[in-house]
Amino acid sequence: MEYNEPTREQLITMFNLQQQINAVVDSKWLDSRYPYLRAVVVEGVEAMEHHGWKWWKKQTKDLKQLQMELVDIWHFAMSWMLLDCYDGVTEKNPSRISDNTVAELSADTLGIIREWDKFKGTIGDIKENNAVDILQYVVGHAALHNTFSIGAFAELLQCCELSWNDLFKMYVLKNTLNIFRQQHGDKQGSYVKVWNGKEDNVWLVELSNDMDVTESTFFDSLYQKLETTYQREHVNQLT
Repeated sequence: MEYNEPTREQLITMFNLQQQINAVVDSKWLDSRYPYLRAVVVEGVEAMEHHGWKWWKKQTKDLKQLQMELVDIWHFAMSWMLLDCYDGVTEKNPSRISDNTVAELSADTLGIIREWDKFKGTIGDIKENNAVDILQYVVGHAALHNTFSIGAFAELLQCCELSWNDLFKMYVLKNTLNIFRQQHGDKQGSYVKVWNGKEDNVWLVELSNDMDVTESTFFDSLYQKLETTYQREHVNQLT
């Protein structure tokens, strides 16, 4: 698979969407300073389980679930990046980093290939194309050095057959669903993920199959499809 960088527009879209879901969860998320790198560690360990690493028992790699865990890692990594560039003073809106800061952060992150090459030059005992070893590196880097290795993550994507374009599409889908969940009671524990016998992430894939994630109306259109389906398949089933 040919490696590619995310475009600046893709990064800005993802950073802005991440701010949106963070603000839905907690309108003062910037000042709350949640341990996003700890979440990276947890998601990284879960990704190892989906890949399989235990030599004492039979395990089968679940590539789709492994890729989804990488999307979850990226959610928390972006939250950490946004928080890392927030000084607590200059931003007027407590739920958002300024558009200028997001643009600067996105442009800086476009050094991914440089960081990727740097990582490949210093991996030492890490076996080439070994996703578990690289996951352990990402987790260890976050836990011990309190930072996120974008170069290691880029290598990890390639090992897991995921391009940045793929990651972008999967991220936007998952982010839309996360916002939908939050706005329907997920934080309060009242949201039900199974609608008429089918999990919401399955509905998500089905509803988005004929949609173009690059369209400017994608989020609103998909959200409305989720709302209509939720009302028909779950809420109306209760009455």
